[in-house]
Amino acid sequence: MTGPQWSVIVPTFNRQDILETTVRAYLSQEGDIGDLEVIVVDDGSSDDTPAILRRLKEEYGNRLTTFLQENKGPAAARNLAIRHSRGEYILLAGDDVVPKPTLLSAHTQTHKEHPSPMTAVLGFITWSPDHPVTAFMKMLESSGWQFDYERIDDPGNVSPLLFYSSNLSLHRTFMQDELFDEQFKAACWEDIDLGLRLHKRGMRLLYNREAVGYHVHPTTYERFVARTRRAGYFEMILRKKHGMHSGFLSLPRAIAQALAGIVLRGLTWGSMREKGRILMLNWHRVRGFLDYVWHMRSR
Repeated sequence: MTGPQWSVIVPTFNRQDILETTVRAYLSQEGDIGDLEVIVVDDGSSDDTPAILRRLKEEYGNRLTTFLQENKGPAAARNLAIRHSRGEYILLAGDDVVPKPTLLSAHTQTHKEHPSPMTAVLGFITWSPDHPVTAFMKMLESSGWQFDYERIDDPGNVSPLLFYSSNLSLHRTFMQDELFDEQFKAACWEDIDLGLRLHKRGMRLLYNREAVGYHVHPTTYERFVARTRRAGYFEMILRKKHGMHSGFLSLPRAIAQALAGIVLRGLTWGSMREKGRILMLNWHRVRGFLDYVWHMRSR
């Protein structure tokens, strides 16, 4: 018995407000996409997520598979789902990214045009037009702090540094032996780490702007500051793992790169208030670097 063409992988944690919409949108995809399964892993949610998943499972039956694990982070949740997936292709999806009805058909078309098993396809994510978008959220999108699509010069040859696991597809057999590193406990750099490792194995990352997902995740400057500091901590793990630095003496290089980002991007973008916010985000990123160094020195 053959499996479905698509396995949609959705890790989730305390997203009761949007999870059902996301799951239903994937199970209602249009176009010539073959059969699909959606696999949702609840990463120890404390809200009504378990009840929502039980209700959806009763409705959709075998088209939806759900798992519950203790809170280990999205890397561990995705790995659990990937190990149980059966599709020819895997779509790595975000629980707060609602796909357009044609998202999977756009991914399918690109894979048909580029049938190599080492092909991966990056889709496009933008803020949902059905929800309020603040000036700060627009700044995150336009300045590349959220998803840096402006860095794509050639859609046929995308940097693995843009391996965004909220809307990205690849052949299941290609990644079976190269899963997410579960030492990344938060949604910070775990996808880029995997992208770099797959790139070394020959992955070619393509970009399809027509594979659109709508991000439903309102945020504020204060919340994003906390996320940026946490991301800085895990960025240092990424740097160490991939030889981007070795130990404390290379910390100035990481800081210099962050400051360069201010000069090259922050000071040339937006109003003075927005420039100031970009400056402070880079500072909190550096604080995350320092958190990592102090943690390692105290072990």
